[in-house]
Amino acid sequence: MSSDNQSEPITLDKLPSEFTSAMPKARAAIFWERAYPRIVPPGVVTALFTSASFAGVWGMASPGQRMAGVAAFAVALALSVIRPPKAFRTESWRVTAREAAQRLDRNTGRPLNVAEIMIDRPINDMPAEKEKFNQHLNSVWKQYAGPFTVGAPKLAMATRDPLRLHIAVAVLAAATALWPQGPRMEMLQQAFDWTTPVPPAAPPAPAAPLRLKAWVQPPEGIDIRALELNEATHDKDVNGTALLAHESSTLTIMTYDKNPHITLNGENVPVHKEMSIGQDSKTYQYEVKLQPGKNELNISGGPSWTIETRADLPPSATLHGINQKEQRGRRSLDVDYETKDDYGCQGEIVITPSVKPDAGDAPLPSAQIPMIPVPCR
Repeated sequence: MSSDNQSEPITLDKLPSEFTSAMPKARAAIFWERAYPRIVPPGVVTALFTSASFAGVWGMASPGQRMAGVAAFAVALALSVIRPPKAFRTESWRVTAREAAQRLDRNTGRPLNVAEIMIDRPINDMPAEKEKFNQHLNSVWKQYAGPFTVGAPKLAMATRDPLRLHIAVAVLAAATALWPQGPRMEMLQQAFDWTTPVPPAAPPAPAAPLRLKAWVQPPEGIDIRALELNEATHDKDVNGTALLAHESSTLTIMTYDKNPHITLNGENVPVHKEMSIGQDSKTYQYEVKLQPGKNELNISGGPSWTIETRADLPPSATLHGINQKEQRGRRSLDVDYETKDDYGCQGEIVITPSVKPDAGDAPLPSAQIPMIPVPCR
């Protein structure tokens, strides 16, 4: 701004805007020139720690090594802040008004230090002295009015770090951050995990399989073989035939060293007998009568079986003929018959004639003849 455009005279309380706007910028430039070299050493230490974390160093280290690494990082960080290398030491971070004014005068290049004059103050606060000082300011500004040059901050890093080590560390940190190794925060937190990992517990030994023996015993007098069951049986026997039994049969189950929970059609089956075999071995025996129809048997930790029971139909015999025989003077009757029974010939058998008698034949008094067992053939 030139003196021709100065609408109002300048005073101590109203300095030119060119000066008042340039002073904060000069302060900021000086502050950055002093702060940046002080920031570089702790930044380098932090970048090295981060690079080691992203490279997975802590994941390979033991808890003691992690603790030592964190302690070394903390000491190095504290020294880099409190006592950095000599080349990175600077003056106080506090920037005075005179230092900012000197920078403006130095970079602007006027023959007179106008900025320093602007920050000066009269000898005392007397009105006459203030008026005299204001006239001096106006005289100087009228002659040297104009903008001030702040200038870019001069960090002088080439002198402080000729090998550009701080740039190399920054590139290393960026490269490890881009290297896909896993979640970044978890990798950083690994350095502070000083707990000794507990080895995983061995999986429990698998339970010994349930050993058992089972069979279905038909009732007394029924001449059929016992139905044997095993772990592989479900609703068919070893030959692939459905499990069928007499409705009055008894199911017996023997288990060894284990007392499982057994149900028949949802009802609990209690232990019938418990026997000791030696000192450490026991046998448990269960017995239950099969119910009419379907029997669903379930054994905890063992097999399940479905057994169908059938009713015992009465046996019958068909009479084919009666012949009279005589041998050595003795007469006998030869009865020709055929018997049928679903579970063998047991008990009394009803004989049914298979041929009609002739018209002249007199009926046998069968109603008066008692039922007698007939052998099977």
